[in-house]
Amino acid sequence: MEQQYGLTAEQLDEIFTHVKATKHHQYGDEIYKAYLPAINVYANTYGLTHEQVRDIYSEVVAFIYDKIIKDIIQPADFNICFTNIMKRQCAACNTKGEMEEKQFQSGMLRISYANNISTSNLNNETNGYNRQRLMAYSLLYTLNLFNELKNNPKLADQYHLDATRISMVQDLYGINAEGRTYSVAEIVQKYNISERMAGVMLAMAVKNIRHIKEFDKVVKYLK
Repeated sequence: MEQQYGLTAEQLDEIFTHVKATKHHQYGDEIYKAYLPAINVYANTYGLTHEQVRDIYSEVVAFIYDKIIKDIIQPADFNICFTNIMKRQCAACNTKGEMEEKQFQSGMLRISYANNISTSNLNNETNGYNRQRLMAYSLLYTLNLFNELKNNPKLADQYHLDATRISMVQDLYGINAEGRTYSVAEIVQKYNISERMAGVMLAMAVKNIRHIKEFDKVVKYLK
């Protein structure tokens, strides 16, 4: 797969030096846009849809970007990291596609069965009360978990999260001191990042949070 997109090591070094010096992440948009042609290349190579590869692409770019900002890898390593991770993730997406479809169908059957049982055994008033109680429990649990992640950087780093990303998600869903949800435009202004970068960071953070094992309790009680 011959690479016909992207930036040189010198261009990458210049951009990341500027981002680190100014703390203005909107300059990272140049990186995101420069590698966009890769989406079509990988979609055609691995027989995936444009949407599937775009999701993978956004996560990979954000992941590598974050590691360079934290000085874990060097800007010049961006291209090799991007190529290797994209290949691995696209191949994995192909392999697990059929398995996930089967799991999804099985899961839908279980949820449908559980909903039918609960509907037949409980009246609407009881259902409403239980739903409110479980929602309250889940919110409290979520608040505690977010606080734990913020106070435990080592745990947060396991899920590629940091205090900024956690705060952004909290603002997006209104889990903040103000008790109100922020629009993406407000998040852009508050965190001094571009709209494109905000979208990438939020998408990756939300997905990583959903993968946290402790959140299984919240999902379980809301089904």
